[in-house]
Amino acid sequence: MWWALILEFIIIGWVVVLVMKYLSGRNIPYHVVVSVWISWTSALSLVALVPIDLNLTYLKRCIDHFAGDPLQEEHCSTRYWLSWQAFAGGEEDSLDAALRLSENTLWSCWYWVFAVCQINGWVLLTFQQSFVEAQHFQTRQRLVQAAKENGGFYGACGAIALLFILILYLMGRRLDFWITAMFALANAICLLIVAVMLGYGLAEAPKAIFQRARAKPTLRRALYNVFECHKGYTQAADDLAGTLAQIFLLRKACGNTLRHLSKEIIVITKDCPFDLSSAILMHPSKGPSIPMTRVEMHNAFLGRLQEIEAGAVFNYEMTEVDQWINSLENAQLLPRGADVFGIQEALLEAGHKMLGDVDGLDPGYRGQADKRVREKQIQRYIDDMNVPGTPLVHRALIAAIMKRNDEANELMEPELTHGEQIEDPEEWDVKRLVDIRKELYSSSKKYRRNKKKFDANARRTVLLQDLKAAREDLGDFKSMYRRLRAAFREGDRSAETGWDGLKSPVRKQWGGRHGLKLEVVDFVWASVLAPAAKLLASFLCAASALVVLFSEISVFPGIKGAFRDAQQGSILLYSVCEAASVPPGCFIPGEIPPQPWQTPWRVSTSVQFLIVAHLFFICGVLYFSLLRLRIFSIYEVVVGETDAFSLLFNAYAVCRLAPSIANNYLNLLQEAHEIPTESGTVFEKVFSGMGSIPFTHLTFNEVLPPFVALSFVVTIGNALTRKCVECPRLDGEAHKTDEMIDEAHGIARVERRMYENRFKISNSAKRTKEQEAARMAAQAAENREKLERERERREQM
Repeated sequence: MWWALILEFIIIGWVVVLVMKYLSGRNIPYHVVVSVWISWTSALSLVALVPIDLNLTYLKRCIDHFAGDPLQEEHCSTRYWLSWQAFAGGEEDSLDAALRLSENTLWSCWYWVFAVCQINGWVLLTFQQSFVEAQHFQTRQRLVQAAKENGGFYGACGAIALLFILILYLMGRRLDFWITAMFALANAICLLIVAVMLGYGLAEAPKAIFQRARAKPTLRRALYNVFECHKGYTQAADDLAGTLAQIFLLRKACGNTLRHLSKEIIVITKDCPFDLSSAILMHPSKGPSIPMTRVEMHNAFLGRLQEIEAGAVFNYEMTEVDQWINSLENAQLLPRGADVFGIQEALLEAGHKMLGDVDGLDPGYRGQADKRVREKQIQRYIDDMNVPGTPLVHRALIAAIMKRNDEANELMEPELTHGEQIEDPEEWDVKRLVDIRKELYSSSKKYRRNKKKFDANARRTVLLQDLKAAREDLGDFKSMYRRLRAAFREGDRSAETGWDGLKSPVRKQWGGRHGLKLEVVDFVWASVLAPAAKLLASFLCAASALVVLFSEISVFPGIKGAFRDAQQGSILLYSVCEAASVPPGCFIPGEIPPQPWQTPWRVSTSVQFLIVAHLFFICGVLYFSLLRLRIFSIYEVVVGETDAFSLLFNAYAVCRLAPSIANNYLNLLQEAHEIPTESGTVFEKVFSGMGSIPFTHLTFNEVLPPFVALSFVVTIGNALTRKCVECPRLDGEAHKTDEMIDEAHGIARVERRMYENRFKISNSAKRTKEQEAARMAAQAAENREKLERERERREQM
């Protein structure tokens, strides 16, 4: 067993490392990484101790029953536990010593893991959250701020504890009952949360998997996510640009009016996502200019963010003309719905990269000309370049070009020589700068998170659209089968195969000798096998959800006792009894006989695998609910961009809920008693009384299961009535409308063209590298020929 414990901790720790690497965003403090890793590892280890504990409990009951009978080895599988014999100290009865050592080890593991979960979940992680969110310039001030913010929480908990202890003292209770009652009170809150989240997840998880198995709902949801993420990303970029404009004014003032705060202002400036002095305003009329007013600074920083993201996501370097077209859109000088990227692409393909190239389209560029003549000449150029858009869009573009040339020729004096300055410099102090730093931290975090979500959903939408188009292009099932079989058999991208693989700008095609065969396998999996597997998984998930739901309801006092068997209707316990048939959960000697399919007094080590499967499903459903509900948007887990606050919130939520999950599962197997017994689990002996309701004879394990059923019914009812009366969604999402989906199609089209342009650039660079390599090879061959001819000439001489 000792090797299983060590291997369990190693696997859990390594899995947690991979998950954190997959989820974590940039610039996560090291102390957050360490605390979250310890918390997740401890919480998962606490749940993972349940199978070992139950197996040991069942084995001890089996051994006590046979008591030296030769049938003991046949019925009671002890080989797994005899690994402790190496530590038994040479005692005569090594099996008893191994079992005692196993129980003591489990006792210590339960204590230490539970202590770490409680300390991290209720004290350390909440303090770290406040420390991370506090943006003071000194570490001591951040610690003080975190202590102040958590002081209210700790004080309230302390006041409740003192009141509770006072009541128990007046009732004459002992000190050990006080501690147990406090644990029971904390466990009651977490059990209630587990019950509500479990009921929601049991109803929602199968439906979510089923919808992902169907192509049309999956594409519709992806489009809705694109719409929502684009709206959130645009708003976050606007908020960040406004905050950067305020910081830029502070940076200008730190050399004069705010010189006494220059050190703090420089620190804030370093936290900005880019160098603020590098941002140049692209004015619709003036062209590139230094931003002078707050509005100009806001537009300049917004353009700079767009330029950075274009280079990071699409490997695309924006030209002056691209920035000028974006400035026209930001200033609302182009009609709503104009194909901005199409205009930029048409001008780039025509060789117009600098603003002077666009200015040259206007005959008034070097002198006065008739307005009508100028408009006709520019329109002719636009038609020749195949600039997309309606006549209204073309007229707006012509007007912008003419206005820029007219204002450039007037040689007007600038209205501001020094630009806008900071207002009321005497009112600025360190506290106000801390607020600005907090605003920058919050807006930057929101921007990165929304941008990451938008990019991921845009790529997924484009891929789903391409997959749908490829599926339709292959025709019916027979035609698809024939063409894919020919492509797989030929293994060559030629006209004879009739199929060249799934082409999408957001994925890279397989190459090499077996590239087309891999394309066929990939396409068959994505279009046929994966939906079928998800459909099967949804039915299995629904069946498992009903099993867990019925098992939860079976322990309710109003239902418990209605069954004649020992399992009392708990389907989970029925399955466990197949591998570990011992009383009192499976049968009661002399009172309730075992089921016909049970072999009484038989314990197999395989019972751990059953229990692991049960816990894996329950924990998966609970984590699905935790991510789906997002607790009123307090936190959000985004792949590759989860911030420190969300990681800490997720970690302390898991730490607080893990003991309640273990307690609830043991209750489903009738192993969670409030008064510990000699034949009970180690968990029961360590934490007996955690599920009791103070001042009553009831237990939370019996009262809270109806909340699972109630949450399940409410979730099902909300899903069924959602389309009829448009009830608010429990996950906080808005109802999908056709207007949203239509707008999302337009956003996806723009993103598709941007990704297609990225592949054009990459393919062009690839061709350039190939051409350069070919040129170098030809040059090397020519040099070798020259050397060969020179050597022959010398030999002839």
